[in-house]
Amino acid sequence: MNAVSDSLIDAPISPECLVSIVIPVRDEAENLAVALDAFVVQVDLQNRPLDSNIFEIIVLANNCRDNSAQTARDWQKRNSPINLHVAEIALPLKLANIGFFRRLLMNEAFRRLQSNNFQGGIIATTDGDTRVAPDWISQNMSEIENGADAVGGRILMEAAELEKMDERARYFHLRDEEYHLLAAEYECYLDEIIHDVFPRHHQHFNGSFAVKTGVFKRAGGIPEVEFLEDIAFYNALLRIDAKFRHSPSVKVFTSSRHLGRSAVGLSFQLNEWKKLGETGADFLVEAANALEKKFLARKKLRGLWFAAKSNDFPNPAAVSALAETLCVPSKFVSDEISKPQTFGNLLEKIYERQQQNRRWHQQNPPVAVEAAIAGLKFKLENSRSANLSFKIDAR
Repeated sequence: MNAVSDSLIDAPISPECLVSIVIPVRDEAENLAVALDAFVVQVDLQNRPLDSNIFEIIVLANNCRDNSAQTARDWQKRNSPINLHVAEIALPLKLANIGFFRRLLMNEAFRRLQSNNFQGGIIATTDGDTRVAPDWISQNMSEIENGADAVGGRILMEAAELEKMDERARYFHLRDEEYHLLAAEYECYLDEIIHDVFPRHHQHFNGSFAVKTGVFKRAGGIPEVEFLEDIAFYNALLRIDAKFRHSPSVKVFTSSRHLGRSAVGLSFQLNEWKKLGETGADFLVEAANALEKKFLARKKLRGLWFAAKSNDFPNPAAVSALAETLCVPSKFVSDEISKPQTFGNLLEKIYERQQQNRRWHQQNPPVAVEAAIAGLKFKLENSRSANLSFKIDAR
């Protein structure tokens, strides 16, 4: 295929298909067969073989210089029970970006799922250098059956990949993981979201992302960006107050490629950490105190927003105090709370205003990741103890 058509795949979807899995591929012949092998051994939550009729896989080989498409077709011949569809596309380099290809694929999955027996289902995506866990499909389905609109899976580095990584890049990668996992736990103690309770993680990236077709449509699909389309789509989901679950039960294992296919991504970040190690500079993140302030302020903002929705407009003094904490004008907060909008949309506007005036960043400067981890561990000791005491008292 040399140009974009109305559809990538001509073959009809299986009427029983509930999950359409899309994988954009560029020069992945070396990794692709291993990634696809993971779908042969999928099991249900009782560890029984999963019915292959309930899912399909669409591989889009885009602007490849190797035989990725043929690798996928050869794999299909060896694994005919799996519903694998392969498409190829070539675009001018200025148009050939991962955001475009992922959007094209997820739109195709949406179109196909609308024509099954259920007129919808789950659009899921992963990468050509990523191996999904044997229960990946079932765990995604379970989270959505339990009320989630979309699911971000836990993306783990393959052990062999981690071992061969540059020493400083590995050090900062592990500190970054530790920091974000601690922050995700602390967030639950300060502002627990009922559909994303602890245990949870912090990742909502393309290595493991799933969304209901109806929510995909309501969010407007994948935004038109060249890269970081996963973050852009996650933000679009937050804007409509979608129930997003960061599920630790949904797992994938990925590579540590230093030569990334997009301008920004995991491989880009690993290279940045390598450079930090070479220069001896600190890896800076939000401090524990800043995270605490942010989470508590978000909880208060949600309370004021909810009250305003019920025509119980908040006390001006409460709005003013919150605005001071958030480092944004009080009138701005009051005006936005009174508007008919989702909480996600309101929060995005608050954060955009913070970025514009920089007061928040001046009052809450970043710190070295090691200091932030130490601060979070200290705060979590108290939060865990208080939470345990509450549970014991409640029995």
